[in-house]
Amino acid sequence: MSTNNTLAHALMEVRDLQIFFSLGGQLGSVKAVNGVSFDVFRGETLGVIGESGSGKTTLGRALVSLVQPTEGRIVQDAVDPMELSAKLFRNHRRDYQIIFQDPNAALNPRMRIVDSLMEPLQVQGQKDRVEMEQIALDALIRVGLSHEHAHRFPHQFSGGQKQRIVIARALVLRPKVLVCDEVVAALDVSIRGEILNLFKQLQREFDLTYVFITHDLSVVSHISDRIAVMYLGCLMELGPAETVSENPLHPYTQALLSANPEPLPTHLRRKTRIMLKGEIPSPVNPPSGCSFRTRCPIAEPQCENFRPQWREIRPSHWIACHRADPNGGFIGESVSPTTSLRN
Repeated sequence: MSTNNTLAHALMEVRDLQIFFSLGGQLGSVKAVNGVSFDVFRGETLGVIGESGSGKTTLGRALVSLVQPTEGRIVQDAVDPMELSAKLFRNHRRDYQIIFQDPNAALNPRMRIVDSLMEPLQVQGQKDRVEMEQIALDALIRVGLSHEHAHRFPHQFSGGQKQRIVIARALVLRPKVLVCDEVVAALDVSIRGEILNLFKQLQREFDLTYVFITHDLSVVSHISDRIAVMYLGCLMELGPAETVSENPLHPYTQALLSANPEPLPTHLRRKTRIMLKGEIPSPVNPPSGCSFRTRCPIAEPQCENFRPQWREIRPSHWIACHRADPNGGFIGESVSPTTSLRN
């Protein structure tokens, strides 16, 4: 996996991306993604975390062209897919696949597994059934299943096996990028580790690039090279996984990490818990200025009046906060935003 992003090739470039869903009439629009910019580098795993309703899934769908941008651009390997003809677009998008959270919903219960695996190839126009079946069987082997599984139906498999099948179906097209949307959230903890290790193995074998969407901090820290933190359709922080996990600079990232449970008695925990006030605002009418300001423990007047600039505060470490300091802490900080877990 790529670790030096200054030397890596940006496989996807996202610039000022906005995705709004109209509610009709005078009801306004849901601002699901509200002006984000970042790169995804070839061979890396970019983890995307945030609360429910932060826009992670919509962003993931947009990266594989399932949702069109309202404003802004997504350039995939120097190509803007929105500018391609229908035929060229169909050929191009095979390189950008998505794996959804629920494998039960992703598999047709009336289709044998081998037929489900061949379906993407058929959509792409392949007609040689013998060749397609061989590709499907090879994919099953790659994800740890066998040929005898090919002629069974989805209800004959466990949740972990179904997720392996869904991964195999994405692999038959030999994509460059896989967007993984909460792919281990519905799995038992014992199975979760096996699937994550499978992803790492496949990345090395097929030179894959991952965008790994999850709310689970332990998952994203385990598998990611970099971590992006979303809140209410905006990016709050983006940087190397170890840096963001161990030394986050944005107050929202700090709050997320402080809420991550530790398997220790209370008196042995070194973390402090940042208690955010209120609920996440509606994406129909997000706050002015900084979208996090209504819950931020260090907000000040400029946070209401001006949207923070998306800036590189350290090498490869980006943040959207007026008060963040490159040396840690906050500019002009007078009170601690933390509350002890013991209180």
